[in-house]
Amino acid sequence: MKRSLLLGFTPYVVLVIGIPFANSTHVVLGMPLLLLWITVCVVATPLFLWLASRTLPDDDERK
Repeated sequence: MKRSLLLGFTPYVVLVIGIPFANSTHVVLGMPLLLLWITVCVVATPLFLWLASRTLPDDDERK
């Protein structure tokens, strides 16, 4: 249960904590670094949530 909460909370923390560090004028892959950072976080969020759902016990195991 703790692992699934940690996996579910990770994208939010990475996005919020990383914004001040990624806020610069550098251009990476044709995008400002901040836009790239936000895009990667948004794209990675479903992966983290899928992993979090996989770590939850099944209904049969909880009973």
